Amino acid sequence: MLLKSSISLCPILFALALASPWKRDGGNSMCLWKHPRVAIIRDTLYVDGGFLYNKNTTSDYPQTAVIPSGQVYTINFTRAFSLAADSASIFQVRSSTNGPANNIFPNYYDGFMFANNEEYILYGGLVKRTDAFVAPNADTFLTFEQYQSPPIRQLWAPGFVQGQLPSGVTRYITAGAGVNVPSENLGFYFSGLHSTNWGNISSPTGTSASNATIVANTLISVDMSVMRSEKWTNDTLPSIAEGRISGETVWIPTSKQGVLVVLGGVSDSESVWRNGLNSSQSSNSTSKSPGYMKTVLIYDVAAKKWYSQETSGDVPPQLTEACTVVASAKDSSSHNVYLYGGYDGLTDTWKPTDDVWVLSIPAFIWLKVATGTATHARFGHRCAKPYPDQMIVIGGNAPASDATACLEGGAIQIFNLNTLKWQTSYDPVKWSEYKVPAVVTAKIGGSADGGATTTAPGTWSNSDLPGLFTAKYSKTIPSSYPYPSVAAATSSPTAAATGGSSGLPKWAAILIGVLVGLIGICTILGVALLWLRHKHMKRGSSEAASTTENGMLSWLRGIPPQGPTKAGTVTETESDDLTSPGGLKSPDGFDPLSPFKPEPQEAASTPRYELAGESLPTELPHTPSTAAAGGIGDQEPLPAVVAGIPRPESPTAGSPVLDRSPAMASIDQRSIPHHSHSHSRSISSDLSPHSPIREEDRGPSPISPPDSARTSIGSMMLGHKASSASHAERRGKGQSSFSEILE
Repeated sequence: MLLKSSISLCPILFALALASPWKRDGGNSMCLWKHPRVAIIRDTLYVDGGFLYNKNTTSDYPQTAVIPSGQVYTINFTRAFSLAADSASIFQVRSSTNGPANNIFPNYYDGFMFANNEEYILYGGLVKRTDAFVAPNADTFLTFEQYQSPPIRQLWAPGFVQGQLPSGVTRYITAGAGVNVPSENLGFYFSGLHSTNWGNISSPTGTSASNATIVANTLISVDMSVMRSEKWTNDTLPSIAEGRISGETVWIPTSKQGVLVVLGGVSDSESVWRNGLNSSQSSNSTSKSPGYMKTVLIYDVAAKKWYSQETSGDVPPQLTEACTVVASAKDSSSHNVYLYGGYDGLTDTWKPTDDVWVLSIPAFIWLKVATGTATHARFGHRCAKPYPDQMIVIGGNAPASDATACLEGGAIQIFNLNTLKWQTSYDPVKWSEYKVPAVVTAKIGGSADGGATTTAPGTWSNSDLPGLFTAKYSKTIPSSYPYPSVAAATSSPTAAATGGSSGLPKWAAILIGVLVGLIGICTILGVALLWLRHKHMKRGSSEAASTTENGMLSWLRGIPPQGPTKAGTVTETESDDLTSPGGLKSPDGFDPLSPFKPEPQEAASTPRYELAGESLPTELPHTPSTAAAGGIGDQEPLPAVVAGIPRPESPTAGSPVLDRSPAMASIDQRSIPHHSHSHSRSISSDLSPHSPIREEDRGPSPISPPDSARTSIGSMMLGHKASSASHAERRGKGQSSFSEILE
């Protein structure tokens, strides 16, 4: 009996070991992270979406695509960390779905994260087309509420809520230039790409009608002053404000509500087309795109008026997919825009820059303040400013030097805006107020604390601009620094999930040792029992097991357990026992299977399937004349999801792709369809947790109902399915392209 009990524990021990939160995947490390969305709310940096690629550090395996599945990555600025550590160990993970990505929380590539000091909104970008779930409507957006703002709600708790865009605003846009203005509770998204009919741009289909190839002439703005009552606006750009692909927009604290400055970006990008740019497109880009650095756009937020202004100095070359932050002098005599990275968007050789430039405003003078290295360069990354003197860089794509190239230094980098040097670590107690670097004051005058003497360009392009930049911004710009120093946790949930290198607590190591030891014992016992069974069967023993013999011994002898047999007729007395598991016996002594086939049941977030029962349902007394055994039918095989629709062959045919993939070899993801009668469900404070949300018609029109009702998302997400991906190789270098991964 003891032996049998020990054997029965073995599967449980194996399951515990496999489910252990301290399991490692053999040293996976963050390699690339293309086009994530980033924002800071108080003391925390939030990173959502994009394409994340890991690389196994214990071998030369190619990169593996890890599209963040229903997860938001965070960095809390109260904790110190070293950049020498694996980037995965620095992040913490918050689940958005309590399960795989679904139609409410799909994985977005690119787009923007609007944010103020209480919440962030996920807007735009490309959603992966899949049979696993139905894509969100054109007028759908998600908000994560971290802190409550008026009006106060008694039952409020941090979490996601689903909102609806007004008529005239759509989420079908990508590759724009977004910026947040927390002091004004405003966010802006300049230009970008859309399809010819403003329809879904989730993946290429080979026709221009459904691909993001058209440069948008729009400025999308959102007023987040009242939580759950956002005000969205879609303004058409005037001819002076030319749209572009993946430029940069910054906010300068001057005048009544500040001004926006738009710089960089390109008119045409090789990332849109499978075969790159043709000669006409390349010529157009090299002619127009450098002008986006030379002449910048200016937008007066209060007056809603556009201007352009020519710059001077060491003007950067044409760049797209770069990142920017703004650092203002203590006396606001200068506002310095730091621009890092990016590439020209002309060819798929992907030779990004590692240089850092500064555009000093209102002098509108460009300066190169740091020259980097080709191997450390990146593009498609995002930047944020945790402290006045520091710029944190998240993700990006590496130079296309080889098929396994990763970001040098890791997916997280920190640049010091004062010293103009790259840092090797972050510490919340080590920071400084912004000091204008000497290389900048040499051009604009003044000192590290301000006092710039050059406060205007050589010539203003419009007579309104001098007054716009001399007027002071009166509102207080909120900040949460300095951050208190908090000791880092002994283990990281992200490291556990992605194979990071954080340490384990002693008790965890002891528990793992015990589990491993027990598993070893189970393995030895299993081998011994198999040997004994083989030995008995080899002897050809034909003795039958007694009806009271232990089932284990019968199994060792290779003899199926036998039960008492009865005549083929069923007496009236015996018929009363038909509803019990042992009441009906077949002539060979084995219990028949239940003839009933239960329907699979669906639980929140996690697909579950109910196995057949062992007994027949209780019926009214009757006397059957025959006893028939039923069986459970075979389950149908799970359908595979076809992925990897190739990108169009040539831009001349009007067939685009949405982006190219980073260095990687192969991807293997399977989508398991979820047995559900509804593709989309969410939980509202006014609805039962299991009330389905009716699926609306998903037409190509960007016009949405004006209703701005918001649906709260609870912890239970229904109607999701696992996402799928494809086997693809990187174009020209054994790596897969973004468009080939999408479907």
